Amino acid sequence: MNNKLPPLRAPSARPAMHAAAHAQARKPLIGVILGASRQGRLSEVPAQWIHGLASRRDDLQVELMDVGSHPLPFFDAPLAPQPGSPSRAAIGRHWTALLERLDGFVVVVPGDDPLRIARPCDPAGPESRAFLHKPVGFVGYGKRAVMPNVHALRSLASALRMAPVNREVHLTIREVMSVWRMDLGFEDHPHLARCAQDMLDELSWWAYALRAARERAPAAHVPSASPALLHRARQFVHRWAHRPQAAAARPAGTLAEGA
Repeated sequence: MNNKLPPLRAPSARPAMHAAAHAQARKPLIGVILGASRQGRLSEVPAQWIHGLASRRDDLQVELMDVGSHPLPFFDAPLAPQPGSPSRAAIGRHWTALLERLDGFVVVVPGDDPLRIARPCDPAGPESRAFLHKPVGFVGYGKRAVMPNVHALRSLASALRMAPVNREVHLTIREVMSVWRMDLGFEDHPHLARCAQDMLDELSWWAYALRAARERAPAAHVPSASPALLHRARQFVHRWAHRPQAAAARPAGTLAEGA
């Protein structure tokens, strides 16, 4: 009878590798939306900055999504697609699929420029479902302390039944231009990093919580955004977009509430 014990083997690193890969896969995927698409835009400066800060965190996965690099048929697309070019429906499906992968958003938007929404959003459509019950944070930059576009988008996000986080990041045009001209770096503005980390902390908490809630509730049983609420939000966005001077006339406390 052989009473010898089997030889000891070194523990395999494969379970640890699988655990690390699973943990990485379970990190919420946050999309940093670079919302301005015009030539000569400054939004790349704050977008690259907030993307870099978020990428260094160990609780989030981050992806930079440049609206300018996607051929979205918003304003100047022909009604009939050119031969060999993708149809509007195909472009829309591709963009919606990119959004559905995400667990949350950080939207980088100019705070002063007129804000335009191309067309109404179907509250029962796939575009709205891609945003439903997901957190969103805002990074605004502009000439004034108040950011009318940020507050307009916050209202629209609430109408889409997203979860706008309380913290916001506001950059002055002077701060953005100093980095763009390479006179200074963002490390010379340490208060911005503190504001950004506070916003990302809150965004991360909501991303984990809401992802767990979405996984418990099938999408078919999740209520969609109210058409009436979306209509009121669009009216609010239109009012702020076409009357930016109203932002300076209102008391700062009424606009910055919850900022």
